[in-house]
Order: sequence, then C-alpha cells, then structure tokens
Amino acid sequence: NITGAMTVGAWVKLLSAGEITNWAGFVDFLSVAGVGATIGYIFGKKNSNSVLSYYNTNSGWKDSALALSLNVWAFIGYSYDATDLIMYLNSASETLATVVAPTSQPTNKLFIGAGWDATSYPDCNIGEVVVYNRALTSPDVQRIYLSTRWRYQ
Repeated sequence: NITGAMTVGAWVKLLSAGEITNWAGFVDFLSVAGVGATIGYIFGKKNSNSVLSYYNTNSGWKDSALALSLNVWAFIGYSYDATDLIMYLNSASETLATVVAPTSQPTNKLFIGAGWDATSYPDCNIGEVVVYNRALTSPDVQRIYLSTRWRYQ
C-alpha cells in the first residue's frame, strides 16, 4: 500500500546534471505510463539541475534545496507521513510543504533508474533502493545512512 505513509531511499552517484528536458526519476511509481498518469509518485530530479525533487499527481512538483554533487555517492531519502514530506541527503534533511497523497494505489510498474516512458534516464549509478509502506523517522533514516555508507566511500 503506497497511498499514504511511505519512505523511499537509495544511494545515488550523479554522473552529470544531464540535459533532461523534463524529469528523470531515481524511483517512480505511476498508474498509467506516460503524460496521462493519474496516480503516482516520482522521486528524482527534474530538468538539468541537481536538486532533489518529488512529484505526485495530487500535489505536483516539490523541489528541495538539497542538491547532489557530481561523481560523489550520496544517500537520498523521501519520507512521507501522509501529511509532511521530508527529503534527506546524507545526514541533512528538509521538510517540504504539506503534500496530498494520491487516493488510490499506482498500478503500473516500479521504475528504478528510468522514467515512466523508459526514455528518461538520470545519468547516475543507483544502489540499495529501499521502499517502506510507512514513514520512517529521522533517526530511522539516519541509521540506514550510517549503516550503509561504508559501501559507498
């Protein structure tokens, strides 16, 4: 069930900001592939910038001030408690504006490292993706980061 609280995390090494014209997800869930997606989530970045972004079909895009550095492994996390969205980059966090989750569960595939159309790819390496059907607390997210970072240094 990913209609309410959830947490998504992954290790990401951004190789270039890229010339992405729209967005590229590190992890995406959508109900209908394509522009007509009516239910879903995108955890990634948009355009040719390096900031973490989040999208859902009820709230639109939410951009973070947290930015990935090129050619450096980083732990990214998105924790949503059915009201507030917190984005994580390594040990830093940022609470974004209140978001409204889609009211039903996406039915399409889970995409890792590709957009819904399988033509939008972030130029990066991705490792250890985790998805929880509950909102992890900040200490929980920190434990994941601290217990796995040795693999990416």
